[in-house]
This record gives sequence, C-alpha cells and structure tokens, in this order.
Amino acid sequence: MRQTKLILQSNVEMLRHVVELYSPEMFQMFQDEYMKIADCTIYKANKSDTITEYKVKYSQRIQEHLVKYEASNTSVECSCKKFSFVGILCAHALKVLEHKNVKRLSVHYVLKRWTQDAKASSIKDHHGIDIKSNAQESIGKHYSYLSHNAREISILAAENKIMIKTKPTVGRPKRRLKSALEKKNGKWVSPYSLKVKWALKLKGIQYQYVEEDLQNKSPMLLQYNPVYKKIPVLVHDDKPLAESVIILEYIDEVWKQNPLLPIDPYERAKARFWAKFVDDKCVPALMAAFSKRGEEQERAVKEAHENLKILESGLEGKRFFGGETIGFVDIAAGWIGYSAQMTGEIIGIKLIDAETMPLLDSWFQDFLGIPLIKECLPPQDKLLEYIKELHKKICVPALMAAFSKKGEEQERAVKEACENLKILESGLEGKRFIGGETIGFVDIAAGWIGCWAQMTEEIIGIKLIDAETMPLLDSWFQDFLGIPLIKECMRPQDKLLEHSKELHKILTAALT
Repeated sequence: MRQTKLILQSNVEMLRHVVELYSPEMFQMFQDEYMKIADCTIYKANKSDTITEYKVKYSQRIQEHLVKYEASNTSVECSCKKFSFVGILCAHALKVLEHKNVKRLSVHYVLKRWTQDAKASSIKDHHGIDIKSNAQESIGKHYSYLSHNAREISILAAENKIMIKTKPTVGRPKRRLKSALEKKNGKWVSPYSLKVKWALKLKGIQYQYVEEDLQNKSPMLLQYNPVYKKIPVLVHDDKPLAESVIILEYIDEVWKQNPLLPIDPYERAKARFWAKFVDDKCVPALMAAFSKRGEEQERAVKEAHENLKILESGLEGKRFFGGETIGFVDIAAGWIGYSAQMTGEIIGIKLIDAETMPLLDSWFQDFLGIPLIKECLPPQDKLLEYIKELHKKICVPALMAAFSKKGEEQERAVKEACENLKILESGLEGKRFIGGETIGFVDIAAGWIGCWAQMTEEIIGIKLIDAETMPLLDSWFQDFLGIPLIKECMRPQDKLLEHSKELHKILTAALT
C-alpha cells in the first residue's frame, strides 16, 4: 500500500506525538492549526481555584477568543468551538497548551474516527461488547436486540405512516425516531437543499432524505408545499416547512446545540440581512454571469463582482461570517463559492480569487475544508453523469421508436419523445449550451439528437424539435451545428438523408 509521506513543519514534541496518532489528512489539518500559534497573542483574563481563563487573538483577526484551561486534567475549551465542529483543537487552545508547557495531546482530544487505526481497531456495540473478538457470542445478542428494535420501529412507522431509513445509534429506537429522525424533500443538485443538509449535519440531527424528480413532482411534495411546489421541504412532527432560509431559522430554534444565529439581537438581525443579500443580490448576478452572452454577460460579471465585494465586507476581522466557527450566513452563502468555481471552469471567468477578494477566497477554502461541509457537496462528475444517463436512458429509445413505429405505436412514441426532449431542454435554462457558454461533455453526448430529429422530420413528416414548442433546444441545436469544428465532422446532408431512409425502410419492413 502506498504510504503518504508526512513532513513536520516544526520539530516539536507535540507534532511528533500526534503524527503517530492522526490519519495523514487530519494530521495536516492539526499541523496547520498548530503553526498558527506563533502568530497568536495571549494574556490571562481570569483565574479561579481550578480554571484559568485566557484571551487569545490571532494576529490576522480582530476578534479575541476566551480559552478555559483546567490544570487538573490539562483540558482546554475555546469559545470558537472548533473542536465541537471539526474534531481537532483550534490554534487558540493550542496556544494556551503551549503557554502551560503541555507537550503531548490529551487522549480525549484525539477522536477515534480521525486516527490511523480507526478502521483496524475493534468495534464495540452499545453494550460495550467487542464484536470482532467476541463475534460468535455477540451474534445471538445482536439478533435478539435488533429483532426487538425492528418490531418497535415497524409499529411506530405504521402509526406515523412514513417511510423510514434508520442508522444504528445508541438509545431506545422509539425515542430516537420521535425526536431525531426528520424527513426532508430535496434534489441533490439543488443549492437550497444543500443549505438544509448542512444545517442538519451541524446540529447532529438524523433525517430521512427524499429525492425529488422536479419534472414529475411527487404527491408528497405537492401535499407538503402546495403553494410554491418547490424544494426543499422539512417535515418535523408531521408539520411541513418550505423555503430554505425559513427552514434554517426553524432548525436553529428547535435544536439549540451548535447555534447558527448569534445570541445578540442586533447580530441576529445582521445575519438575516446578509442571508437575504445573498438570495436577492448575489444569486441573480451569478446566474446572469453564467447564462448571458456578450455585453450582457460583461455587465452581469461586473455586477456579480460588486455584490461579492459587498458580501466580503461582512468577513472583515473574521474567519467565517459566524466568527471563528461557521454560522447562519456561512450556511446560507456557502454554496456560492462552489458555484463560482464551476462557473469559472465553464465560462472561463474567475469570480472569486485570492488577489481581488482575499477574505472571500480564504473563507471559501476554510468552509469547504470542514469535513461535514465537504461530504454534502455534489461532485461535478456526478452532475455530468446524471445528464448523460438522462439522455442515454430516456431520449434515445423514444426517438428510435418515433422513427421506426407505425400507427398508434408511433403516436405514443412521438408523444413520449417530445416529453423527454422537453426534460432535456430544462437543462438549457439560462444557458446557450448545456455546458454553459461553451460546449461541454453533455453537448457532445447529445449533439446528434438534433440531426436525428431533422432526419425524422424529412422522412416521416413529424417535427420533433422546432422554435415554437422547444425554443431553447432548437436554438441550442442551431448554435451547436454552427461551430466549425462540429460542422466539419458531420456527414453530407444528402448522404445522411439517404442512409436514414434506408434504415427507416429496414425497420418498418419488419413490422409488416
């Protein structure tokens, strides 16, 4: 197995100690924090019999943090709460440990899941039984326990009339299902659903996620959100809530752990202001920069830059909008960095970079570096694969059937082909090509459809794509074929038509 070579940036005992404990990725995160302590200032704020309080400030930030140190067990607790969110100590806490000459990390700050032997170590059940070393004995106990729990869960599910997906947790299943298992409707590509996922993850709330097909909205979605008929929807105690920002506030009010909104009323109001600014100003400008062309795009990019610079002003003196830990505004705006990154790759315009927006760029990197945030992001390759599969599984069979069938079968096939082409067209909303302003993977995969539809019209007299019924798809086809590199690869029109006629004769002859 290939081993990752770890380089210690400083030959101190603390780093020599933890490099033997943490996985390579987590050690690097810890080391990055540790190297910041040289730029931290510290002074004593208060002292009691057992606890000493220190104020610690990182040189590149304005905000101070309160760190409590208990000498009896060398424990530290920082007001930034980084350990609660990420699972490693912050630079403020490490500065205090250095100040107190603590050279080795206490075992309770090394979470099992971040260690090198996390996968190799024994696994214990909720009774404390070592499952690996005592496998035969534990099988019967687990079967008995799970059977009992399964009956309770089945009864509760029947009573509440909901579909349930559960994960093994400590505690009685009935209590867990009533208090912690919520239902959420969403779409994996939706940034608005992503906000809610992040909030639930940060609160440690288990939930049942229901994927929605927005082209064929489920009765459940229409029942829970009859007004807007949109995602996301959160269902808690059989009560539905719609609109992502409203859901975020509700989550923060119901589950008090790891608060998203500040306690101070004025700071809470400011957080709501920035969240609204993101939705009202930043999002439309980013969408326009992504979808427009020429002078319109130039104006949209300028507006997007101006709005992002305004948003950046909310980060002055802070690592996150919430301070040293992520909060309400970070959740509301977090997907913008990811979206700007994709926009840059597609249209070749960088909206956020370290030179023009250093604070926003640094925030984006720090935000995406948090494991709970990163694991919820939809991968870009999955997005492309999704559209590719849609084309392959839905559009192609319907088009072939419309071309080759007769009578009522052909009528049904034409209807299905038109419906599927409308679904494909939805991927062009606000864009010239499916890949944005330039052709990409999906345009190449689907480009032949326009030619096939054209040949179908010539041979059987049925127009599948036209400017009136599918303006976006028709415009895309004309633009796609207008690209010289694409055009020169096409077969001559007369030869293509002749070949298609022969194919049509063969296919229809088999039906007679």
